[in-house]
Amino acid sequence: MKKTTAFLLAATGFTALVAALVISVVPEAQAPPPSQPVRVTNTIAQPVPTAAQGTTLTRDADNPGRLPFYDGCVLTLTGTFHNCSVAVPSGKRLVIEHVSAQTLLPVGQRLLQIIVFTTLADSGTRTFFGATLQATQGGRDFFITSQQTRLYSDPGASAVTLEVYRDTVGGVGSADISIFGYLVDISQS
Repeated sequence: MKKTTAFLLAATGFTALVAALVISVVPEAQAPPPSQPVRVTNTIAQPVPTAAQGTTLTRDADNPGRLPFYDGCVLTLTGTFHNCSVAVPSGKRLVIEHVSAQTLLPVGQRLLQIIVFTTLADSGTRTFFGATLQATQGGRDFFITSQQTRLYSDPGASAVTLEVYRDTVGGVGSADISIFGYLVDISQS
């Protein structure tokens, strides 16, 4: 028993000694140096500019080949399906980043879907977008579509087609569809 007590006392003493050494070796945190005012030493002949100098860039400096793009159409809906085409200029590829639409239908009718049809490498693809009923006013149901996306389309007069489908014929509706993105140059090899 005396050996155990002696061992525990020795271990406790050793632990206290190590703790004291660790505490004494750890440096104290120091406050950062006080801030100093910035001195501008320009001469009167070379004053500090307070407005934009030279040409102000309007393109993305990280992606100079991007040219902003917007297009769309307004459709009068008399049947269950209507569409319009968007042209992509020759030598360019369209990158669609956002699709937005407001569709007005007679009360009780449903907007089934909005489709963006794109063409890439001679192959077409459809991307489907839903819509949310926002309100009913003046005998019309208001549906909204607003969706971030990433779609690509090669050049052509009808490279992109915007399509609207509703569930029934009867009454006249309308759809205002817009696409937003940018054009990039493509090689003609």
